[in-house]
Amino acid sequence: MKDGSEAGRIRDDAALWIARLHADDCTDDDRARFLHWLHADAAHAQTFECLTDLWDMGAGVTLPVPPVVVARRLPMPALSRRQAMAVAVCGVAGLVVPLAPAANARRILRTQVGETRGFAIDGGAVCRLDTDSRVTLIPARRLGLLDGGQVFVDWRAAYPFAFRAGPLVLRFFSRAEADVREDAASTGVTAVSGRVMVQAPQTGRATWLGQGERLRVFAGGRVEHDRPDLDELLAWRRGNLVFRNGRLADIVAEVNRYTTRKIVVSTPRLAGMRLSGIYNFGKEQDFLEILSHLLPLGVVADPSGYRLVPV
Repeated sequence: MKDGSEAGRIRDDAALWIARLHADDCTDDDRARFLHWLHADAAHAQTFECLTDLWDMGAGVTLPVPPVVVARRLPMPALSRRQAMAVAVCGVAGLVVPLAPAANARRILRTQVGETRGFAIDGGAVCRLDTDSRVTLIPARRLGLLDGGQVFVDWRAAYPFAFRAGPLVLRFFSRAEADVREDAASTGVTAVSGRVMVQAPQTGRATWLGQGERLRVFAGGRVEHDRPDLDELLAWRRGNLVFRNGRLADIVAEVNRYTTRKIVVSTPRLAGMRLSGIYNFGKEQDFLEILSHLLPLGVVADPSGYRLVPV
């Protein structure tokens, strides 16, 4: 347990790091020194996460007064007016400055059912949205919100960026790639390259994901940390889905994300059958024909879609 003076010092340092990382002139050396500070003590990451949540919500953070005292300790250059634009009370005295209306300006990225599409973001970063997905960007707050579906984020910009999906918050501090998915069953983040910081309310702490690591939170609150097959996970970016010994029910659920004519598995016995293969978007007729050859089932068409029935 940190005493009051130690906790206050950590809070002040975290506030300055947030301001530094959001500055236009933040350098790679700054980011390297930040990561060193972050990993030096578990309390650093916890405090940083708490204050960053306030920053993301538009409340800002309290900068220590006078800032030069902490600047000598880090060391860091004097704060600019831009760095100190959003200030709120976090346990020490501070000046509350309201955010400008532009801070809440939003940009909506979305795809229709069966569509995948790439979008450029300021700073050279790229988002690629999977089928029936929506992302809300708030550029002034350097924040993205996944409102459903799946997105691949290739973060190349020189400034930090936060991304929220369901109960998870992930943060980019340097170049990295991540796949993020949110559906009724779970919300997951997979680091494809580089490292990203992820926080889940269930764990109460920040977790660094390295290349190939995934963190998922399921609807019931269970948290799972694993390493998925990246080729299978990212096949959607090439226009197909890859299945390796998957349950028919799960395979059909994935295929249904890409078509308006839904497929229904009529019996539990069929639902549990296993299948491997590749499905190409927009070719559900080929998929259904292959199923009828590989498994003991028939396909019945109706106005709303197709039913898989045992034969």
